[in-house]
Amino acid sequence: MKSKPLSIGAAILLLALPLSQATASVIFYEGFESPVIFDFNSSVFSPGWSLNEPNSQQLGLRNGLFPYDGIQVAQINANNSPAGASFSRFIPTSIDQTYTVSLRYLSYASTSAAVKVDFGAASFSSPVTPLVNTWYELTFNYTATAPETMLTISDVTTNTVSSDLFVDAVSITSIPEPSAAVWVSLAAFSFLLLRRRRR
Repeated sequence: MKSKPLSIGAAILLLALPLSQATASVIFYEGFESPVIFDFNSSVFSPGWSLNEPNSQQLGLRNGLFPYDGIQVAQINANNSPAGASFSRFIPTSIDQTYTVSLRYLSYASTSAAVKVDFGAASFSSPVTPLVNTWYELTFNYTATAPETMLTISDVTTNTVSSDLFVDAVSITSIPEPSAAVWVSLAAFSFLLLRRRRR
């Protein structure tokens, strides 16, 4: 039994499918695994970040206590410091490219912790953590307007007494867009389909 040959439209559609199956690409990831420290250390932080600490010993790395990924996290509000600490860095981006920003945050010992993330002109704050020692995700999309975009992670906890904020698994992922070839192929398929219906 002979199989029927594909129509021109079907062939164009099959050609477009591999082109449309682009995958998201992680352009930045921070798990705060470097440098390796023991317990809590407020005198070191992962390289590449600029720190804003209203009080000394407020921001540092923590090893071995509820890490989401790996063995270390960023810890804010150490030693019952008031809110306001932040850390930031520039991320290389492409203009008009849309990115997904994501991080995990956890409240240690109290349910009052909250985090704010700024990426370019986008700013999102997490709800106050409802459970202690439980990881939550904050994620949003942003379309870049410059070749570099500032990423800032801030502590916005209301009550910092006996409430430490942990941050881990900070990632920025580019969202793939359909290529021009996909749109051309789909347009050609639609045109051929319309011609067939008119016959």
